[in-house]
Amino acid sequence: MRDNGLLDEAAASRAQSLLAEGRPLEDAVLAADGLAEETVLRFLAQQFDVPYVDAETLEKTTPGKEFLATFPARLLLRHQILPLEERDGVTVVAISRLTNHGALDELRLASGRDVMPALAPEKKI
Repeated sequence: MRDNGLLDEAAASRAQSLLAEGRPLEDAVLAADGLAEETVLRFLAQQFDVPYVDAETLEKTTPGKEFLATFPARLLLRHQILPLEERDGVTVVAISRLTNHGALDELRLASGRDVMPALAPEKKI
């Protein structure tokens, strides 16, 4: 992120310190410099080759009740994740933290489906 001009040297150093303390990547970067969540998530989506879903798209493409009913509601609420659609046999799931592998693994086990993350702003999920 420093090479792309998103973080200066001091912010990169703060982010590295927070990572060393065990903070998730996204949280460390957000806390280090005060970058907007959208900026960080768009960058990470590009770097890790996963889709990014902006707030407007999330509002326009609300998944159907029947589709959502096939997933455990408690799990979705606990992890703040949202299945968006089925694409080529894979469920695309909006998640704000790419490093939250546990949420995706738990959803995969509970639903019996393959899942793929799509980064989205936490407050819009």
